[in-house]
Amino acid sequence: AQVRTEAAAATEAQQRHRQSPAPTDDYFTSDDCNQPLRHLISRFGGMHGFQIRDGQRIRLLKEAVDSKDFAYLSIHQYFCLATVNYNSLPPNLRALPALPKALDCISQVLDSNSNISPWLVQWFSDFPMPLGQIAISWPTKYKQQQEAFARFADRTGMHFFDLKRRCVERRYPPLVRELFEELGIVSAVFQRVVFLATLRSFWAQTGGQMSPLVSQAEDLFHKNQAEYHRRVTQKQTPPQILLYSKAEISRENENYGRRYKLLHLQHENMFPRRGSFPPNASPQQVPAVQQHRQVHQQPRRGLLFPPRGSIRAQPSQPNPTQSALHQAHLRSPILKPEQGTPESDPKVLYQFVKGFAILPTTLDANAPTQLWKFKVSEKDVKTIPKDQPGQLGEPPTRAIGEQTQTYRLRSIKWTSPRAPDESAWMAADNSWLPYAYFKLNEHILHPRKKLHNGKDLPIDLTPHLKEGENSLQIAVMHQIPNRAPLNCALAIEIVGVKSHEEIKQDCFMMNRIPIKQVKAAIKTSLAGLDGDDEIAIVSSNISINLFDPFSACRIFDVPVRGRECLHHDCFDLETFLQTRRRKQPTWPTAVDEWKCPLCKADVRPQNLMVDGFMGEVRAKLFEQNMLDTRAIVVEQDGSWKPKPE
Repeated sequence: AQVRTEAAAATEAQQRHRQSPAPTDDYFTSDDCNQPLRHLISRFGGMHGFQIRDGQRIRLLKEAVDSKDFAYLSIHQYFCLATVNYNSLPPNLRALPALPKALDCISQVLDSNSNISPWLVQWFSDFPMPLGQIAISWPTKYKQQQEAFARFADRTGMHFFDLKRRCVERRYPPLVRELFEELGIVSAVFQRVVFLATLRSFWAQTGGQMSPLVSQAEDLFHKNQAEYHRRVTQKQTPPQILLYSKAEISRENENYGRRYKLLHLQHENMFPRRGSFPPNASPQQVPAVQQHRQVHQQPRRGLLFPPRGSIRAQPSQPNPTQSALHQAHLRSPILKPEQGTPESDPKVLYQFVKGFAILPTTLDANAPTQLWKFKVSEKDVKTIPKDQPGQLGEPPTRAIGEQTQTYRLRSIKWTSPRAPDESAWMAADNSWLPYAYFKLNEHILHPRKKLHNGKDLPIDLTPHLKEGENSLQIAVMHQIPNRAPLNCALAIEIVGVKSHEEIKQDCFMMNRIPIKQVKAAIKTSLAGLDGDDEIAIVSSNISINLFDPFSACRIFDVPVRGRECLHHDCFDLETFLQTRRRKQPTWPTAVDEWKCPLCKADVRPQNLMVDGFMGEVRAKLFEQNMLDTRAIVVEQDGSWKPKPE
């Protein structure tokens, strides 16, 4: 059980893997993908250690890796990344009008990410490695996979539900030609998943049994796949020329349609639907009482009410304006910058966690209720902004400036008895306990959870604070032998604000890693003196990528990375700051926007470091008119040279 909840160990293993593969000329390999998968599975004692739906997803990933189906890996990674952080998707994909429908299609086929363990969805979003790392290591393949996903999203968004309707009407599942040409699905694994999902949508339920006819239908589908692949290989027609003539399409539909319908009829005979007539019986042959019962049981449909007994599926991306109406009074205030002088330009502001009123702390398993106390000084009270009531039905407005401070309560999953350090705390996502209740200064606090908001959101404590001592009461309901509900850590964070220019000035003046220190770290790692027995030195040099992971097409201007980052690759300071999420161009950013695009480490302004060595490399490349260099190779003595393309 301890291993099962130890998500941090799996994430750590994945991070170690990110540094291990050396970029090849083509793409990452199956071995690069299998290494973190094997480590994850072994951490849980085998596939039986996972929850059922978690295990199903992992099996599909392993199937795709073993068959080198990298198109499926791209689809799955984009799908999970959209759940974890929608704004982390490449801008050209977010701009696709059909993307929401395509994600909904994937959710229907693969199962919603809300049914997968949250830490595992986070792990999936970086598998086989973070998008930023793929973009700078294999830019050509990265672009090709992105374009393929865009084609898939466009076609699937427009045609998936129409194809599904046709399949239900004709009573047999989609053919490979339809999946490839109509939906743009090039992944063989995802083709099979769509096939099976469509098949189950109109085949009678088997009550948990595995119908042998399903495996026969799947064998028929594999034969269809092989025939289509053989035709593509033999003809090799240009994209604008149809692979099938109308006559061939008609023959294929008749051939496979007849065989699928025969299997469907046999399946219905073995597993008749509830309330349906026997295969050879007519309504006149059914007793009148049974006919009456069948008519009576028909669900009544209407414009306002769903069918009786129906269960609405949880959406993959809940819309709080619809699913969280009962918590409308808990909406976050609208953050706007403080009004300056009329002649001054508005400053670009960034919110970040600057410290803690209560450090990350684990809960006492022996105390059903706990009381935490913290003080807010007179000086700090003056920095707390006052909310202004909004118009009827609108949230309040909060003016934010460089001197303001806000407070929030956050919780993360944590199984270790020792409290997390600051870097581990900042890297973890917010996650609320299932049966926890909070009260601050006699004000009841209501958590906003993933079910209604897409993810668990921190609780804003700012309106309820007072000068002097503040009291937070915590109550968690759990059975005494079961400590699982207490596997968490909580903290009260202090959120500060900095301007764009102040962050840059701090990086240039204080947050710098000297050239000698960077070179010494590289020499130590290449000499094998880092004390890590799990890392084997297989080369006398190290390759460092230069292109910014956000654009993937140009070298950085100011190279920065996190204080805790173990890699030497850097990203551009200005580009990183400009891509932090904010609702309006002049409004402050969101708080949780400070993770390294390469390794997800903590890169808040106080941990954002300018790499002196990489700055020197850029300056010398500029002098030599070689700023199009994608990577350099650093030798054991600290010397470097451009890496040949």
